[in-house]
Order: sequence, then structure tokens, then C-alpha cells
Amino acid sequence: MRGKIYTVDFDVDIIEFLSDSLLKENNGNTSDFSSFAIIFPGKRPQFYLRKALGGRIKRPFFPPQIFSIEEFIQYLARKSARHYKHRGSCQPVSLIDASFLIYKIIQNLNLTCLDWQKQLEFEHFFLWARKIFQVLEELDKELITEKQLLNLQENAQIGLPLPDYINHLLENINQIHKEFHKLLEENGLTTSGFNYCRVAHSIDKIPLDEFRKIYFVGFFALNACEKKIIKHLLNQDLAVLFWQRDEDKWSIFKELEEFFGIIPERIETESRYTGRNGGSGETYPQIQIHEGFDTHSQIEAVRRVLSEIKDFEDTCVVLPRPGALMPLLYQALPIELTDYNISLGYPLKCTPIYALIDMIMQLLEK
Repeated sequence: MRGKIYTVDFDVDIIEFLSDSLLKENNGNTSDFSSFAIIFPGKRPQFYLRKALGGRIKRPFFPPQIFSIEEFIQYLARKSARHYKHRGSCQPVSLIDASFLIYKIIQNLNLTCLDWQKQLEFEHFFLWARKIFQVLEELDKELITEKQLLNLQENAQIGLPLPDYINHLLENINQIHKEFHKLLEENGLTTSGFNYCRVAHSIDKIPLDEFRKIYFVGFFALNACEKKIIKHLLNQDLAVLFWQRDEDKWSIFKELEEFFGIIPERIETESRYTGRNGGSGETYPQIQIHEGFDTHSQIEAVRRVLSEIKDFEDTCVVLPRPGALMPLLYQALPIELTDYNISLGYPLKCTPIYALIDMIMQLLEK
């Protein structure tokens, strides 16, 4: 037996559909869903899923274990830690600490034609260390092998639009990569990419007996680690994928079908799962894209568009970054619009209450 992949239309309310699927899968047991794991791309959907289940059950119950993909990888990494030297002690490394580790690695490397690394101060190298850290994270998540890295080194002379010393660093990226992993393990530290890499390599050794079924919901593109992990769980008949798509030929879904070796099963949904346009997929929302050169010009464009809308019931504004939320709320929303829903995580440190507490702490310190 192998896991399954199901597809539903774009206009299906995937949360409502998933809620009913869980109720059916649990054979009428409405009190305990804790043996199911639900994996979403981000954190926010878990609140809506719990609310949807609560609305159906209407009494206390044990919800499914719900993770974002990042949280699920962290969960698996903790379980796989027993295979490594620092069992259970892999603490997430901060950006500053990761950058400093990279800085120390660079200083100790035997790089030809480079003597600047012995003299450059950390504060002057920090921005480049951060960029190198991002590269190392992508290398881990895409399971780039040493052979591929060596090929990158051989082709580093193509002349990237970077300072010469950065091109020289690319020539030595394999050594930096290995040394970075070594320092992380020696210090009992980990990163998001390191978690992905370790889990992907050890997924067949990680026991997941606590889960009866693992649902991956709402995913589109997957990195190499995610594909390897999900494929293993599918082969173990432990995972189920729910994709939202239409009849168009999406190349990314075609590639994933071939990788997983499973032909998706299309589910014809009931009308109660769909929006006002029904489930036929023949009518799509009206999508507008307006160009702006910075956040404030974009917010001004939103203000002009919203000022022309009479009915906001089916209107959605999608923000690419949380930093645009406050300008949107205070500059773009019409005065008469008093009832709206925000489905965007916002940094606590950007809120007035955080600023107040921070000022009080500084006052106490000084």
C-alpha cells in the first residue's frame, strides 16, 4: 500500500473540506483526533482548522497535531537527534552566532591569494556572512552534494557581479559548508537548513508510530528535502497529500507526480465547500496587480483601489511582507470599513506594547 494524493479545485474551502475528511477518517469518533498530523506551509491555517472542527463537534475534543512544515521538520529533527553526538541538545543558532561561526571559518581557511580575512573585523564582514549563511541554508534544503559543490567551485570563475574575494569564497564553498556543519555539531547547535538535511537523510530511521495518518495540505513547490521526506512517508502509506489545482497543466504538479510515482485522484466536492462561484472552476476571482516602487507607493495604490469598491465581502488584499500591515491599516482602509479579518503573522517587536515594555526596561537599566 502507498499513500494517496488528492486534488480539489482552487475555489474549494480547503479547511472545511479537510475538517469533514478528518471526521470521516476517524470513523465517527469526534472526541480524539490526536493521532492525526496536519502539515500546512505556514502557521496560520491551524487556527482556522481547530475552529472549523469545533464548529462541527460543538463540544470539547482533542484536536489533531498541527504543524507548519518548518515546525514538522523541527519535530522530526528532535526525534532523529539520537543518531547524532549531541542527543537532544541541538539548539537553534541565532543569525548573529551563525554569522560569527562563518566568520571564524573564513579566518581559518587556507584560501589562496587572500589575506584580507586575517584583518577584516566581524562587524565589517557581517553582511557577507549573512549572505553566505543564506547560501548554506539553501544548499542544505536542496540536498546539494559535494560533487555538485565541486562543480560549482570549478565554475566560480564565470565572473559573478560580486567583489573578487566573494568569488574566491565561492571557489571554497564546499570547505566552508563542511566546516560549518562540523562546528554546529561540536557546539550542539542547528539551523533550519541543517534540520532539513539531517531529517531527509535519516527519515527511514525516524519512528512515527504516534501518527495514524499525516496530511500535507496546501503545498505547491517543494524543496529537495521536503520531496524526499514526503515520498518516504507516502511509500510507507503514512502520508496523504491534498493539492488545490484546476484542469490546467501545471508543470510543477506534473514534476511532483513523476517524482512521487503516484497519479492524483481528483475529488468532486460538494457545493457547501465552495465559494459563491460554485465548484465548477469556470469563474475565477478578479485579480488586480498594481505596481509601486516602495511600500508607501504600493499602499497608496491599494487605497485608490479600495476607495472604488462598494462591497468588501469577497475582497482580499495579499501582502508579501508583514511590514506593510500597519501602513495598510492606517493609510489605505476606508473609514467606513470597521469589520475585517487579518490572517497575517506580525512581529511582536513592531507593536506599541513591545515598544512600551522596551522603554520601561531601558529606563530600569539606566
